[in-house]
Amino acid sequence: MLAHFSPEDGLLFRVEETGKILRRYYAIKKALMKTQCGWFSRLPTFRLKYDCARHLYLDAKGAQHVAQRITELMYGRGPFEEPTALNDFLRMMPRCLDLPEYLATIYLTVKQALVDAYHEHLKRTDPVFDAPTIDVLEWLLRYDEEQIAWAKRELHQMFLRKEDKQRIAGWQGYLAALLADAGGILGEGVHPSTPNAQPATCDPSYAERPPYELPWEMRLDDCPRTSIDSEPGEIPADYHMVYAYYQEIDIADLLCLIVYESPDDLPIQYFVDLTRQAWDEVRHTTMGIRRLQELGFRLDQCGAPVHRWKAWRKMSNIERLGWLTQVGEACSLAGKRDHIRKYLENSDTISAAQIEYDIADESGHVRFGSKWIPELLKRAADPRTKRQVAVDGNRSFRTHMADILTAHGKPIPDGYLNEFQGCEDVADPAASF
Repeated sequence: MLAHFSPEDGLLFRVEETGKILRRYYAIKKALMKTQCGWFSRLPTFRLKYDCARHLYLDAKGAQHVAQRITELMYGRGPFEEPTALNDFLRMMPRCLDLPEYLATIYLTVKQALVDAYHEHLKRTDPVFDAPTIDVLEWLLRYDEEQIAWAKRELHQMFLRKEDKQRIAGWQGYLAALLADAGGILGEGVHPSTPNAQPATCDPSYAERPPYELPWEMRLDDCPRTSIDSEPGEIPADYHMVYAYYQEIDIADLLCLIVYESPDDLPIQYFVDLTRQAWDEVRHTTMGIRRLQELGFRLDQCGAPVHRWKAWRKMSNIERLGWLTQVGEACSLAGKRDHIRKYLENSDTISAAQIEYDIADESGHVRFGSKWIPELLKRAADPRTKRQVAVDGNRSFRTHMADILTAHGKPIPDGYLNEFQGCEDVADPAASF
């Protein structure tokens, strides 16, 4: 005999109720992804960036899973109404004062509220009627609970002062009150985890915090030496390709910048693709760091670029994507295959395998650009071709970088400002960026 409880027991969401709840999950997950992308360049260490890049990618994937289930349910009853009641809460969510407040907001406030809602949802939906939704909730629950535990460890290691903890708790209370006013996560009124939260009892200055703004500087406090651009130092030419992966240390920041400044109504697959690329880039950097150390090179012999961020901030989104995927990444692939052959000839299987996995990722990134640049051009009624976007993106980046190099007393390399003609002009894949 089947052991499943019966919906006659009162444990039942109708399709319309489930659809409305999922629309709220989707809105919050997507806002979490974009908030994390906006804050990414403020994260002070690469160690934090590595973990957080994974988290924002999982939020994008979570939103995609939820969106798929919403589409399925729409054939039963739909479309489902927009969760506009959440707007004030989502608008205030990024307005954190510092890193501890940001971690407490994203993980201990928003993701914890989501986890509480998932558990409540799982208790109340029918396990036969709505089994596909249960699959989605269990996927979300797994990763959100892992991330909450991660954030608690991070905050514990900061040894915050009592005054800071009180300030953060006040801000969390304010956000909880906004969420309660919006009906909680499930849209059913005050959420059980915040039964007494009232906006009227909160510090009025919270509501006056200005909109979040992207910084003009980025930092990497755990890198022994930063640089303006590519600086391999004393690393021999044969291993500049390995250094090139360390040089990708800021590319995840670029991708987060693109995501943050992208229109919200782009397909969810767009955000999944670009956040996956951001996660890939922190993996590539870690590959480079690990291999340099295994080969006996010290990181203080070479630079980690942080000043390219200023150039990217001045570029348009479509030119950022064109420069990155159609110039930097596309033009590195052929030369990387040559390096695989050279490393195998010298019995360096590890360096060769590293590049093989990188090529698999980077080929996908080039495809992302090839897929989404035409879509962005179409939306903007921009008559340019994908190739022209690559040319314009390269020109824009190098023009801004030339100004930065000059400001820091660095020479502009010969031919640096020449018009991009094609990947055949790139002799060294380690310098394709």
